Amino acid sequence: MENILVNHASELEAQVAARTAELRETIGELEVFSYSVSHDLRSPLRAMQGFAQLVLKENADKLDPLSLRYLEGINHSAARMDALIADVLTYARLVRSDIKLQPINLDEFVPPDRLHLPAAAGARRRDRDSRPLADRIGQRGPT
Repeated sequence: MENILVNHASELEAQVAARTAELRETIGELEVFSYSVSHDLRSPLRAMQGFAQLVLKENADKLDPLSLRYLEGINHSAARMDALIADVLTYARLVRSDIKLQPINLDEFVPPDRLHLPAAAGARRRDRDSRPLADRIGQRGPT
């Protein structure tokens, strides 16, 4: 009976090791994919943003207000998309890193002036709870 349990435990450990290796390989492939796609998206995005800025710089005095607003919208949207792409790259790097769980004091994330906000206009006055927030287990983000 003991041999059966030992053999079964060994088989389970081998399965876990094999699946862990497969998972690591898949994560690596996803990382390469997200990195590649992110960089492939950034090039045309920066070209669009550059052309829109060039048109604004050289022709702002000749454009009607609606056209100016469109070009500013292109620049704003391109900057937002660039930030999203940067977030994908950050996520890819985060996935690659080791997870280090630790207690996190949530009070660190709430500015002190936000702890005692006045009641909203027209809302019932409520007692404010100034007790510290509970710690949670998590991983600190990049600093």
